[in-house]
Amino acid sequence: MFYDNPPLINKLMDTLLAHQEKVMQAICDRFGTEVAFVMVNDDIAYNSGLLIRPGMFMEIFPERMKRLIAPAKACGKLVLMHTDGKMEKVLPILYEVGIDVVHPVEPESNDLNIVKQTWAGRMAFIGNIHTPLLAYGSLEEIETKVKEYCIQIAPGGGYVLGSSTSIMDGIPPENFVTMVAAVHKYGRYGSLGSND
Repeated sequence: MFYDNPPLINKLMDTLLAHQEKVMQAICDRFGTEVAFVMVNDDIAYNSGLLIRPGMFMEIFPERMKRLIAPAKACGKLVLMHTDGKMEKVLPILYEVGIDVVHPVEPESNDLNIVKQTWAGRMAFIGNIHTPLLAYGSLEEIETKVKEYCIQIAPGGGYVLGSSTSIMDGIPPENFVTMVAAVHKYGRYGSLGSND
């Protein structure tokens, strides 16, 4: 409908935004001193980039997102954006809007090493452990991948290891526990990459 009826879509987005601005303000007023960050969940990309044409996206997204996150920014909260997809063209837009953290940085669409090097000190990232690895990988493969990320990406901060998508029923509990235990084993500052 973005392409078929833009006036209707804009009207619907503005109606939803007016409500969501009130929700964001209420959250910040009630919990602003208690929360570390506020998350906006909106898939704006997929494996090859933005979901809609870049020109149209720039017309509809940045100003609305700035309005939505304004209460969080006003009370000094970090803002996390959850979106799937390829981040190369998305991150500059999110940074300009005021997003501080991006999740999940899917490995099938992004090279987290490059993403972190490019955006170090400006944005933080969460995720990147491929969910199919958690579902079907061996415990050794999961630990090896976590160790690799802890050694290569964690130094310098700005990275929190997590799954690339939601933890679903298809992921054996022992695989999830292995991921968490490996983070404790390899991801502590001062002991990166060691067994200490």
